[in-house]
Amino acid sequence: MRSEKKGAAPTTEAASTAQNTTHDDYTMTTVTTSSPLIVVEQLPVITERLRSVKDEVLKKTTQAQGLVCTEDNYKVIKQIRAALNKEFKALEDQRKAVKEQVMAPYKAFEDVYKECVSDAYKAADADLKSKIDEAEAAIKAHKESYLLAEFDGLCDEYGIPEKFRNIGYYKIGMSDTESTLRYLAEEKAVNIKSDLMLIESQVYKDEIVLEYLNGVSASMAVTSVNARHEALKKAAEEEAEKMLAEDPWSDILDSVSVTIRVRSTSAGIKRLKAFLDDHAYGYEVVK
Repeated sequence: MRSEKKGAAPTTEAASTAQNTTHDDYTMTTVTTSSPLIVVEQLPVITERLRSVKDEVLKKTTQAQGLVCTEDNYKVIKQIRAALNKEFKALEDQRKAVKEQVMAPYKAFEDVYKECVSDAYKAADADLKSKIDEAEAAIKAHKESYLLAEFDGLCDEYGIPEKFRNIGYYKIGMSDTESTLRYLAEEKAVNIKSDLMLIESQVYKDEIVLEYLNGVSASMAVTSVNARHEALKKAAEEEAEKMLAEDPWSDILDSVSVTIRVRSTSAGIKRLKAFLDDHAYGYEVVK
């Protein structure tokens, strides 16, 4: 029987296979990189022989991915990885060199094109755009002034106070005519006049005006203010009911009795009795 030495072969088949993985077990055929695979011969023609090495590259990389890395063979795996990275870097260097060769003439062409063509066109476009923008701004400013003048005139006619003359924002277009602008001004003035008539008919009109001036529509302001007062009224009634429910006898327990002789007409006595009844006074009629 052979004696087993310390550090002898592993006890499992998988471990044995991993431990015995060497450069000989892994195909170390080197992909040729000294002779360029990609060559710029004449723009835009690029000669490439990459497909001639495709099978070899796939074989090497697939085989490498199938290796099992263990504590015993990890150094060998590191060497294989380094060899693959070295080959890939050499090919990447070729690709980058070709890219520089291809891009250099194009960059020179672009510089000439920019100097002879695009700079002049872009400068002319920017200059004309600035002039057009300035002219359109002046036209729109004139249209806006016309709109505001029409609006103010209508407000004077309808008796709309100055503080309500907020026409708001209108996006005035270049194609808007004076007729269109007059229509917009009249529509706004009529709406404000109707709003003020609605507000004037309300009980809480002062509060409604404040909300209206803050940009709330007249109908919404009326609804909001009325709802707020209804809520306050309801809260006061509930509070009064709650106080009575908590101590209904407090007025009786703290009451005092006095005797008052009253002389009046029958109508006056009736009014006095009604007053006493309405205010929950206890009384006795002595004849």
